[in-house]
Amino acid sequence: LRRRATAQRGLARQPVPPEVRAPAATGFKVALVGLGPANVVAAARLARKGHEVHVFEQQQEFGGAVSLIPSFRVRRAKAREWVKQLLGESGVTIHTGVALGQDLEFESLRKQFDSVILGIGAGKPVHLGIEGEEFGGVIDALQILRKFNKQATGEPGDAPPPRLRNTIVIGGGDVAADVVMWYVRTAAGCARRVAKAPDDGVTREPEVANVVWAYRRGRADMPVSTDVLADAEDEINALKDY
Repeated sequence: LRRRATAQRGLARQPVPPEVRAPAATGFKVALVGLGPANVVAAARLARKGHEVHVFEQQQEFGGAVSLIPSFRVRRAKAREWVKQLLGESGVTIHTGVALGQDLEFESLRKQFDSVILGIGAGKPVHLGIEGEEFGGVIDALQILRKFNKQATGEPGDAPPPRLRNTIVIGGGDVAADVVMWYVRTAAGCARRVAKAPDDGVTREPEVANVVWAYRRGRADMPVSTDVLADAEDEINALKDY
């Protein structure tokens, strides 16, 4: 908790970018597809060179890895303010709710712009290549993170994240750790609701009771960031109190 509080205070004190003086226009037009971290940096730097920069994003707000970070780890409102001011003061034009291949054709971009940069990230999950992963109860981690984040922020979306009594998360990276933390928090919430239920003789079981984090190698080989791993372990240890 101390680590998280310190990180939040640091983000809150992070100054928004200073005002950027517009350079001389080069007449060169650049289109960037995707509003993830890579394109945010690229767009700002290109605009500061004097190029006309347009960013197209299929989501209504951030795209890429930014939209997957759990709301309890990063204050998205602060990050959104920082990025919008960074791009706005650099002269970047942002188009949200525009999907490549549906609302916008690649060939059309090629005709309108001198250069097109695709920063759409890894939209498809990495499969394990094992028997049974095509079953209905197996869900890709990126989809789960999007569902949890939309639920936490009240954004409209499709079905909520599944609540399964026994949940196993496979993988040793930051994404796996974030999914573990979401499900640990869900399990704790289920346990609290069962504990506070009226004593009416009805047997109640928590929707999520067991969360297992599995990785094929040893703990020292996990690619998860040190601070994220520490946060996940804090969450897991706190769940044991229930």
